[in-house]
Amino acid sequence: MRSGFLYAGGGVRRYEAPPSSGTAAVPLELIRRLSNLLGTRRSTEVRALLSQLLDPGKARASGVAYVEAVSRSLNELVFDQVFHAYGEESVEILRLYKKAGSIDHFDQYHEYVHSVEQLTELLDQYIASIRAVHADHKEIKRAVQYIEENYAKNLNMAMVSNHVSLSYTYFSQAFKEYTGENFVGYLKKVRIRRAKELLEREDGRIYEIAEQVGFENTKQFNRVFKEMEGITPMEYRSKRSLIS
Repeated sequence: MRSGFLYAGGGVRRYEAPPSSGTAAVPLELIRRLSNLLGTRRSTEVRALLSQLLDPGKARASGVAYVEAVSRSLNELVFDQVFHAYGEESVEILRLYKKAGSIDHFDQYHEYVHSVEQLTELLDQYIASIRAVHADHKEIKRAVQYIEENYAKNLNMAMVSNHVSLSYTYFSQAFKEYTGENFVGYLKKVRIRRAKELLEREDGRIYEIAEQVGFENTKQFNRVFKEMEGITPMEYRSKRSLIS
């Protein structure tokens, strides 16, 4: 009855029909390779490995004990590892994860195989998306550092996005998601922050400080400073002088 799971018709099989040993070794190397491939978007290779691991002829020749051992190894070395490292991304993945975790959840072997294939495909896409986000954040961090180091130059978003090798449109979206504001607003904040430091520490003329922090002229500097701080650069300097 247990071996009937491996055959298309299911049901009860003659005792002579199922294999007597079921001692075939679990292909752990293939399972580890599968685990390493997840998230690389090499779906053709992933499917090929699954075809080898879950080949129906191999399953019937090796017996239910072998299939159970393969299922346990997939759970431990692939699925459990993914969830430990990346968490539970969606209800659909979690549902498939719980179902594919045991062959007892299926009436026939091909149903189990289909479930494992679905879960593996979803995990491959999920891990790839997580890695992409992390990689993008790394590039945005580089962009922020570049702004901090070059704010005094005539910077624009095209220059910075090119510096970190991201497309202009994608950079704009990713930068706002990471910093919480658009590129122009962020650059203004960096420049005004630096201007405030200079106003507090140095006696330079306002137009000189404006140039030092990257503004085209004093008029633009005064306008942006008042817009962000509520007072003019000169008023800010006077106020800080009284406090100190």
